[in-house]
Amino acid sequence: MAKFFFDVFPTLTVNEEMKNLLSEMEITKVSANPSKTWIRIYLSGPRLIHKSNIFALEKQIKKQLFPSQHM
Repeated sequence: MAKFFFDVFPTLTVNEEMKNLLSEMEITKVSANPSKTWIRIYLSGPRLIHKSNIFALEKQIKKQLFPSQHM
């Protein structure tokens, strides 16, 4: 069951451009390894997101949601 990006990560704050890109995206799956050193987020949506935006999003997720964990 897919959920919209900001339904899964409601506290994540991003810039306006990124917010517009992610508002149409759905998350179909979130998985992590047993030691919780990485997570994988599966996105689905009508538009492509540039690789540099994905890297910036990864940094924001780690910084805001997992600040004390090594990921």
